[in-house]
Amino acid sequence: MAEYRRLLIDQRRLDLLDEENPFLLLTKKELHYLARVIRLRKGDEIFIVDGKGNLWKACFLQSAVLKILSSYKSPEQTQKRILPLLSLAVVVPKNGFEEVLKMGTEIGIDIFQPLTSQRGCVKRIGSSKFSRWESIISEAVEQSERLWKPELRTPIEFQDWIDHISKLNSSLSLGITRIDEYVEFESWLKTTPRDNSDVWIIIGPEGGWSEDELRLAGRKGCSNVQLGQSILRTSTAAVSASQLMASWRRFNH
Repeated sequence: MAEYRRLLIDQRRLDLLDEENPFLLLTKKELHYLARVIRLRKGDEIFIVDGKGNLWKACFLQSAVLKILSSYKSPEQTQKRILPLLSLAVVVPKNGFEEVLKMGTEIGIDIFQPLTSQRGCVKRIGSSKFSRWESIISEAVEQSERLWKPELRTPIEFQDWIDHISKLNSSLSLGITRIDEYVEFESWLKTTPRDNSDVWIIIGPEGGWSEDELRLAGRKGCSNVQLGQSILRTSTAAVSASQLMASWRRFNH
């Protein structure tokens, strides 16, 4: 397939298109990106993706309009969702979480779950920050040429989240340090059932998990895993775990 730059468009906007109306009106931000950042000219072509596994070819027109060249009902490329979903839960650190979102998206993470915890630095996450995180993920989808956009879930307290997620068909691992009973994360991945819908690594705060949180995680079926002998920052651990999961799924599924 030819190399064109990509633009992620919300599926709800694409659903308004049909054979008689293949024209997509761009937002100011999208127009700035196409005209000022990647400097498209009238008649230049670009790929449109919906973040749901579909890709179309489009042509850049004047007046902030794209014309979809391929039939909306018949995308030029379609990709099925790859299972199990690679899922990353992270207690949001004071610095570095935006890089986690960017790199995790590029590597292949399917679900991001921001968490707060007893020893975490960040206790509240506002709507403006959440919107910025969504934008970072979208930009990383375009840059990495993914067809599926990762899901960014609503931030939640660790204890509330683990109580909910443990009731689902998920494999759960808890990143730990300075605890004797653990397995290496790579070894744990090899034992993960193939029929699970998603696989989770939970990365804690740089201050570590509290005793209450560790006991709760154990009761909820989390396996203690370690990402190496070094003590890693939260952001480093999250990116390292993302790469290990992506490699595991690529070569085993």
